[in-house]
Amino acid sequence: SQRITLHVTADVLERLLNGWIVMEVWGKLDKAAVAKASGNLEKVKAEKPAPLPASAPKPVKADAAAPSGDAASAGCGAGGAKAGVVSATWVHTDVPLYWFDEAGRLHIGGFDGRTSRVVATHDLRHGYPETFVSANHRWILYGGWMTDGKTEQYWLFDTNTQRERQVINRPMFGIGEPQFSPDGRWLAYFASYDDRWPKPEGMGLYLIDTQTGRSTFKGYPPRSAIGPMFAYGTPLWAPEGEVLLLTLINRKQDALKQEFYQFDLSRSAYVRVDGRRRGGGLGETFLIHGRAVEPLRNPPDRSRTSSTGPALHSDDRSLVARIDSKLALRIGSNGTPGVVVDQGREEDCEGVTIGMMGWVGRTRYFVYRNSDKYWLYDPISRQKGMLVSDGEPLQAFTW
Repeated sequence: SQRITLHVTADVLERLLNGWIVMEVWGKLDKAAVAKASGNLEKVKAEKPAPLPASAPKPVKADAAAPSGDAASAGCGAGGAKAGVVSATWVHTDVPLYWFDEAGRLHIGGFDGRTSRVVATHDLRHGYPETFVSANHRWILYGGWMTDGKTEQYWLFDTNTQRERQVINRPMFGIGEPQFSPDGRWLAYFASYDDRWPKPEGMGLYLIDTQTGRSTFKGYPPRSAIGPMFAYGTPLWAPEGEVLLLTLINRKQDALKQEFYQFDLSRSAYVRVDGRRRGGGLGETFLIHGRAVEPLRNPPDRSRTSSTGPALHSDDRSLVARIDSKLALRIGSNGTPGVVVDQGREEDCEGVTIGMMGWVGRTRYFVYRNSDKYWLYDPISRQKGMLVSDGEPLQAFTW
């Protein structure tokens, strides 16, 4: 019943107005406000953008210079990450870095920034700011909405063969994130659309064989009290990998009625189970034969996920990274306080600016975020370089 005001940047506003974010989850939009927002968007587009810096920052010593998330940044929504790895001759690893840009191009390069190439190109109106990665890191899923303004497509890239194939083509107002099975064999998504889709046909669960790209429609729960025209479905995998756990939410008139199902791949059938949502609606616990089952989620997209805790250990557990109570990132040997690598802060609009993103494979290099900048740090030489710098608009990156 409350009226809220959203302050958004121009790119977010454009996605809102084009249906990229499904507002019915929150309620009905004020049509006059939408019309006003559309006019404001055109004014924003007409403004001359500020010039970008002429060159990217050079790698610096970790204990030198100002923190990477300097306080001189402009207010909420200012700036924005850009793609392009800064050359760092002190980096020695063959772990590949992948990034996906707004124009629909998938790039591969090294963490040293010496070489990069485009491995896939697509005619997109807008690439989605996220990638999905299988647990074995063989498969990368990425997509966006097409220039026709009506459809969205997803492609699956095989890091072994360096080839891709289109695996999803659906109305752009579909919602729900695809999810990889624990072994990377399957990709599951649930097609559920907003009120612009006029018919229930095609709504339900889809399974895609990642090896062949073949998609199989598994239907909609046959005895559901929530009609497919009003359902938002989220399929997640059980830890054993042969069972999908599905949550259906009724979005009609904000009625938060929910149903929980398991889908057994061997039987190809839905079974109604008990369940509950936790943390104010964030996450689900499924109750199957009296046993609580926590579903798995895709491994974190490196560019979307950062954490302030718990501590992250290197693969051989000789090094540990943590963020202390004063929001300083510390990295060092186990059992030591560690060296202060960078200093974060807390802001009204952004929240905590600093976050840990993870170790690069089995190497000693660590990636972290501070505000809208991403950094690569070497705890042995105590050098760091900006991993993401000025260049083309970045959508997502992973390794």
